[in-house]
Amino acid sequence: MKQTNATKRKALKTKMEKVFKNEARSLSVEYRGIMFDDLVSAFENRLMALIRAQSQSEFLAVIEGEVHVEAQ
Repeated sequence: MKQTNATKRKALKTKMEKVFKNEARSLSVEYRGIMFDDLVSAFENRLMALIRAQSQSEFLAVIEGEVHVEAQ
């Protein structure tokens, strides 16, 4: 069965909650929820940015001689 993005996101949030359980203990349940949701969002955004950067550098590495930069 293929997991949906929401299911994967919830699983990642649960794992982060376990990892940072002691550090987040002093926060209210509401603030913990906000913090872990923000951590998952930040992780996803950073991952996508790095994937884009890597694909752009691989594209530039293929071009021999001149470097062509195209706005995307």
